[in-house]
Amino acid sequence: MRADPKVHDANRLGQGRRFESTIRTLIVGLIVGAIAKFLMPGNDPGGWIMTIVLGIAGALGMAGPVGWIGSVLGAMLLLFVYRLVKKA
Repeated sequence: MRADPKVHDANRLGQGRRFESTIRTLIVGLIVGAIAKFLMPGNDPGGWIMTIVLGIAGALGMAGPVGWIGSVLGAMLLLFVYRLVKKA
């Protein structure tokens, strides 16, 4: 029995969408994290990888135009909490 080529193509299409979604998430995380760090200057954790993590964590559950603002505010809150914990 031969495998149905349509099923194989659908699987490849799904993998491509997941890859694009991952890349999009990383880019949005970098942008959100960079904006949060720009708005809250000072000593912050790590380099660009931590900026992406900060942005993604701040953006959890947010979507749309209001989501960008909420994402930046969430990332700024995380940055504020990080600074409080770091001082203690």
